Amino acid sequence: MSATHKRAGVSWALDRKRLLGLMCVVIGVAALSLSPAAAAPAGDVTSRYVAPDLERVVGVEFQTPEQPVRYTVRIYADENQDQPGALLFERSGDARESGYYALPVDPSLPLVKDQSLLAVVSFLNPDGSIEVAPGTSSYVNLVSVPEGTVPEATTIQKFAVTTPPVIAGTPMTFTVSAAGTAKGDALTYVIDYGDGTALVAPAPLCTTSPVVDCVTAAHTYAKAGTFVAKLTVTDTVDQTTVTSLPLNVVVQIPVTAEASSTCGLVPLNVCFTGGASNGTPPYTYTWTFGDGSPVSHEQNPCHAYTTAKPYTVVLSVTDSVGATGTSTPITINALSPLTVNLTTASNITDGIPVLVVNFCVTASNGLAPYTYAWDFGDGMTATDVLCPQHAYPTVGTYTVTVTVTDSCEETVTKTLTITVHTAPWIRITSPANGSVQHAEVTLNSTVVVETGVRVTRVEYYANGVLLGFATTAPYTLTWDTRGLNGSYSLTAIAYDSLGRSNATETAVVITISNPTADGRVAVLKAPFRLQVFGNFFQRGCTVYINNIPAPQTVVKSSTMVVAKGGPALKALVPKGVPVIITVRNPDGGISLGSTFLRK
Repeated sequence: MSATHKRAGVSWALDRKRLLGLMCVVIGVAALSLSPAAAAPAGDVTSRYVAPDLERVVGVEFQTPEQPVRYTVRIYADENQDQPGALLFERSGDARESGYYALPVDPSLPLVKDQSLLAVVSFLNPDGSIEVAPGTSSYVNLVSVPEGTVPEATTIQKFAVTTPPVIAGTPMTFTVSAAGTAKGDALTYVIDYGDGTALVAPAPLCTTSPVVDCVTAAHTYAKAGTFVAKLTVTDTVDQTTVTSLPLNVVVQIPVTAEASSTCGLVPLNVCFTGGASNGTPPYTYTWTFGDGSPVSHEQNPCHAYTTAKPYTVVLSVTDSVGATGTSTPITINALSPLTVNLTTASNITDGIPVLVVNFCVTASNGLAPYTYAWDFGDGMTATDVLCPQHAYPTVGTYTVTVTVTDSCEETVTKTLTITVHTAPWIRITSPANGSVQHAEVTLNSTVVVETGVRVTRVEYYANGVLLGFATTAPYTLTWDTRGLNGSYSLTAIAYDSLGRSNATETAVVITISNPTADGRVAVLKAPFRLQVFGNFFQRGCTVYINNIPAPQTVVKSSTMVVAKGGPALKALVPKGVPVIITVRNPDGGISLGSTFLRK
């Protein structure tokens, strides 16, 4: 029993001659008059079919683009030939290879004479964007049989390039799916690769119907060009038909591209090496450097990158007969210098045993990812840890080192010093080392002891002389330094409830600056004035009498000032009544008081 299969319709992107060259040829196939479809949305391929008699649509076939896509096939009623009518059939799937695909329409769609259908296939890329079908290499057709007949011919469901793009000199394969008249029929197939090589014998694993995604033996095209591969499938049980399908295979030139360096600090100069083979010399080379600069047609150019960022470099090659090829993209990373920062949690770098320190390193610039090598200074190390924790059980000073290496082999090393002190560990927290103090100095300290141990007393010393002590945190002592001048070394000793004591390991050195009044005061008359003598008087200082400022103070020199004010000043120093005279500088320094008795 034989059957007639008709490919109904034509791609709006194909002419009639092109379509007939691509259609499968089966026993009893009738060539139909095909009508172009109306304009379709971008990415859709369409065809319209008008039935010449009572028929039944049993399949739909189409061509896929070169990259993996998701296809959706729809068949619509087409009553007014203006816009799609009712949706009669829809199926979606993934085409991971480039080539020919055929789907059964089940249940089949009955047609009466002059009834019209519209077939539409659309493609989506893996990212969801619309894939625009590449013109004459794509089509969609309906397959129909006369009403009342049963199809018996062998059918090809897929004939596709498994590993696009095809590169000359590189082994590649085809994927084949086919079905015979009945399940279990023996099938044979032969592929003519179109390049003059011997035909491929039937593959042993692909001889039982149906054949589902059988991958052929590898085939290598020796030269670049455009070849028409032809598949023939035979149902050897019923010996009813031979089905063949041409597949247009574009073979590219193998292109190699190498860089002298793929990363480095800006300005980065990179020299490239390009090559091509299996085409027809001479070759034309086109380098795109990825930074917006003009292309280069040298085979082996050099190029400088001056801005830190990644760049994609591609070499395209065209041979003398128009065959092309493109290299695998090269990523060039032009870099800013690697920067590294090493810190500890809460800035803790000191303590008593057991001291637990949480380190953390941050890296930027250079080329990620980074690797980390830690040396904790006590013989212990760690690798590839961003924020390690480390315990120091023994008193001592340890230098912690972290070396950060980026993916371009640039390294940066940072260090920290960790000190583990004997308990009780005391340090003076104020005044600050190197500071200048005046009339009054407030001393504070921090003492660290183990849990459950109390600090009983903290003694403060200036140049080795005991100033006083405190018994409660923050262990504050106020030191009256009026009239003092010079450098003073401050130390402290802490005592705890276990009877232990330790002094500060480092003294805090401060400078005390105050004016001094040496007790000499002279009375000037007409108007009434007082001359006060001493040292370290500053411009803007003030004379105080019994803590009341004189109406006016004039600085004559660093050793003598004059208090003015006439009757108001005279009222502050009545005859026969002793008063206390002090001088205050604008920086806060205060002299000791000197007694004055006006006679």
